[in-house]
Amino acid sequence: MGTVAFTSPTGQETGRGPFRPPQPKTIEELGINQNILVYLMLKMTLLEGQINLNRLSDNMKISIQLCSAIFSHLPKNNISK
Repeated sequence: MGTVAFTSPTGQETGRGPFRPPQPKTIEELGINQNILVYLMLKMTLLEGQINLNRLSDNMKISIQLCSAIFSHLPKNNISK
């Protein structure tokens, strides 16, 4: 079986293995509506009962920094009251 080289959308060869795009650093880079992210976070919290940001970020497959940024918007939107 031969070796397969993958290329990124910019045409650069990424080497062997699957293409792994850079992890988004901001909610905007993620490309998902913030309300959907908040809903998903609240739903996971409801299903788990208690959950910490590390577990939320693992479950949502986003960085802890993004998870924290989403969480910080909860009091501003009066969702956590």
